[in-house]
Amino acid sequence: SIITFVLVFQTMPPGDNCQNVLSFDGVNDYVRTSASYLFNNDFTFEAWVKRERLAVTEYIVATGKQSSGVMKSFELLFNSNNQIQILVDDNESSSFSIGEKLGWMHLAVAVKEGVDVFNPTTFTLYVNGDSATTVNIANNNTLRNENIDFGVGHTGVTPNLINPFAGQMDNVRMWNVLRTQTQINSNMSVV
Repeated sequence: SIITFVLVFQTMPPGDNCQNVLSFDGVNDYVRTSASYLFNNDFTFEAWVKRERLAVTEYIVATGKQSSGVMKSFELLFNSNNQIQILVDDNESSSFSIGEKLGWMHLAVAVKEGVDVFNPTTFTLYVNGDSATTVNIANNNTLRNENIDFGVGHTGVTPNLINPFAGQMDNVRMWNVLRTQTQINSNMSVV
């Protein structure tokens, strides 16, 4: 497995006494980086996440851009119904209810790049190592070879902070390979 980049901020699984986490105030804190090279193949995003608000839409991670009036995007967010939601190109989505949970949880999205309508791109969400929901997008090459930003804690799509995240994140990782459920489980607490 090759790691494209890894942002690691602690040496143990998160807990209440974490000292090296990313803290987001829900107002103007975020991380942004170029991500064009990530979306030409399979990839996996994972992080330990602790939110501080309920019933509020807030972005965990997102990337995308407007092109000819069409949104090309991948977004992972908490929606106002206390669900974790995967949103692709603003029209295909799947949600997983987590209820009123505010503690630490490990989230991973593994993306298998598709080639056509018969072999769709598959986005699989894992919550604490368990498969939670899947989104299939036919021939989703929308982010290929695009010059785009990758945002942590906000949409990443525009320079404006829309629905910023309030809480903490740790062990934020972006892999340029498809990670299996076994790999995610065996590695989610390892730095």
